[in-house]
Amino acid sequence: RRTKNGAASYELIVGTRRHFSVSWLNANNHSEIELIARIETLDDEAAFRLADLENREREDVTDLERARNYQHAVQAYYNGGRVQMAERLAIPRQNLHNLLQLAELPDEVIAAFAEPNDLKVHHGMRLSPILKDASRRDEILDAARVVSAEQQERRDAGLGKIEGARVFERLMAASAEHKPKAAPRSKPA
Repeated sequence: RRTKNGAASYELIVGTRRHFSVSWLNANNHSEIELIARIETLDDEAAFRLADLENREREDVTDLERARNYQHAVQAYYNGGRVQMAERLAIPRQNLHNLLQLAELPDEVIAAFAEPNDLKVHHGMRLSPILKDASRRDEILDAARVVSAEQQERRDAGLGKIEGARVFERLMAASAEHKPKAAPRSKPA
């Protein structure tokens, strides 16, 4: 789309890999290859929806990247209206909610995972509600810091990472250790 007061005259909404490939080929003795683009008139919200459609098909977009994009978009384009956003993106509200929970995870929890691709939507779905409980939040954050330090030690030593599933298990175990115990049930007289 054309840009308003931008550094370049146009902004590429979709096709960044195609653009990169053609640019690389042009720079490496294949100037006959052209990138054909269609110029559209789109507002920011429409550009976001178009880019989102393409990103859903990409395997290299992590759940966390998508979640953070949605977190930004819900405020920037939908005034915090999650229902409206879900409708405009044609995705179930619960799916949007689950992605937004992932985006809300604290940095300490995210850092515990060796690679962004190790952190999945279902991790956010399970951890987010627990992190809202102040008595359990600190335990999870402490465990996350320990795991993050272990991940760094393993990287420095040239060892393999702690897999995402194991990180998640350790964080959940830390929260379970300090889960408030239910009051004993009184026996009927």
